[in-house]
Amino acid sequence: MNNIYKNGEYIRRHPSWHAEDAAWKAWHIYQIIRKNNIIIQKVADIGCGSGGVLAELSSLMDKDIAYYGYDISTQAIELARRHEGISFSTEDLFSSENSEYFDILLAIDVLEHIPDYMTFMERCRLKASYKIYHIPIDLSISSVLSDSFIDGRRNLGHVQYFSFQSAIACLKDSEHFIIDYFFTDVGTYYTKQARTLKRTIANFPRQISALFSISLSAKIFGRYSIMVLTK
Repeated sequence: MNNIYKNGEYIRRHPSWHAEDAAWKAWHIYQIIRKNNIIIQKVADIGCGSGGVLAELSSLMDKDIAYYGYDISTQAIELARRHEGISFSTEDLFSSENSEYFDILLAIDVLEHIPDYMTFMERCRLKASYKIYHIPIDLSISSVLSDSFIDGRRNLGHVQYFSFQSAIACLKDSEHFIIDYFFTDVGTYYTKQARTLKRTIANFPRQISALFSISLSAKIFGRYSIMVLTK
């Protein structure tokens, strides 16, 4: 599966490498950083894609912060280098020769693409004081009954599927200490981005149930992710 990020297949399917979603993701990252009063000098984004998240985050944060983006795809890094003032590289952040250490390491919509995601999380834990993960909750009652979760494998290269409980358990099992988390409403975001009557009607039960319990809405209907801050 890793070949699709290197051989041009992923960028053929997704020419922007999801740059259009960067501002929405960066805003949520900024909220969890600000809420927890984290002091930052160096930020890295592993699996940075087109670099839009770092670029948008840099517009929200103090100007004296250094930003670094890493991705295995040369095509993604070529897109990312359009953003000035940020260092982008295909270098292996986890190699023994890379001694970089950061205040925050971002892994935004990355875990679901990693075959050996537990080893990945263990390595992330050692590269920064704080880690921020954004993890899609692909497993819900609705997605399992309809088999719709498998669409992420065909279209986006997802090879792992998480529920809220399994995502949190994996972080704890890889020795992360969870400081804070919240759900991000992916379903409503994408409904607003490309509004149709069908999408609006389909999203309505999620919004109603979320008034009572977002975690229950995520468990039944899905189309949420979680933003998690760890040490």
